[in-house]
Amino acid sequence: MQIIDNLMDEDYLSYLHEITLGAEFPWYFNEATTGIHGDRDFMFTHMALRESGEEGRLFPTLQPMIEKIRLIQPFRGVRRIKVNMYTNQGHAIHHTEHLDDEAVSSAQMMVGVFSVNTCNGGTVVDGEAVTAQANRLVLFDNVKHHGFLQTDTAVRVCINFNFIR
Repeated sequence: MQIIDNLMDEDYLSYLHEITLGAEFPWYFNEATTGIHGDRDFMFTHMALRESGEEGRLFPTLQPMIEKIRLIQPFRGVRRIKVNMYTNQGHAIHHTEHLDDEAVSSAQMMVGVFSVNTCNGGTVVDGEAVTAQANRLVLFDNVKHHGFLQTDTAVRVCINFNFIR
């Protein structure tokens, strides 16, 4: 696992924060955080890039970040980009542990989780919890991981990248 703080400059982060937390950004309700049977935790998402290659509204805005990540950890392509928004549920809920793509090995795919805002929620990878800090990127192999909810802010917004090595 690799943690990169202050990935982007402050102007870019401010713009990204303004877009994703603005009243005009299209969020879509998901009944579960994973496709695993029994997962009853909900979230809101926005697909910036689907596996099919279809680009969402946010994709062009993410291009500078994608290129910056490529300089830090080279990859061949981007498989999927999903923006997640978790609402405060009043207590720290740990979501279902999962792989982002069970059909792709950890050697073939790298996962990136970029925090848009700071809160006490975060991501757990191999038993190590990493709290959400604005402008922090966490890179790791396609291994089992899960998020946990914040209790100190109304929402946690992160961008989940799947990179093909």
